[in-house]
Amino acid sequence: MVHYRETVQSDEEAFYRRLGELIRARRKERKLTQEDLATLWKLNRTTVVNIEMGRQRVSVRQLVVLAEHLGCATQELVPPLAEAKMLSDELRRKAPDERAFSFASEIAAANERRK
Repeated sequence: MVHYRETVQSDEEAFYRRLGELIRARRKERKLTQEDLATLWKLNRTTVVNIEMGRQRVSVRQLVVLAEHLGCATQELVPPLAEAKMLSDELRRKAPDERAFSFASEIAAANERRK
C-alpha cells in the first residue's frame, strides 16, 4: 500500500532532481564549472553538487540569484510539475531510440492518470 506521504515525497524528490538537471545543463551551456558557479553563487562546490543531484533544496531567492548568474529567466530553471515526473535526462540518454522514450513517457502518464 502506497501512502500519501510517500507519494508526495517521491514527487517532491523527482521535482528537485529535475530542477538540478536543468541547473546543471544551463551551467554547462555557459561553460562554467561547479566551482565557478559556487563562487558566483557564494556557496561551496559541495552545495552546488548536492543541488544539481536534487539532494539539497534551493530557496526562491537562491534560484533568482542563480538565474541571474546563468543569464536566464528563473522560470527556465523550474520544471513544470508534470515534467518532473517524467524520465530524467540520464534515463532519456539511455533510451535506445525515440520509441522507447515515448513508451516510457506513456507509462508515466498512465500511472499519473490512475492516481
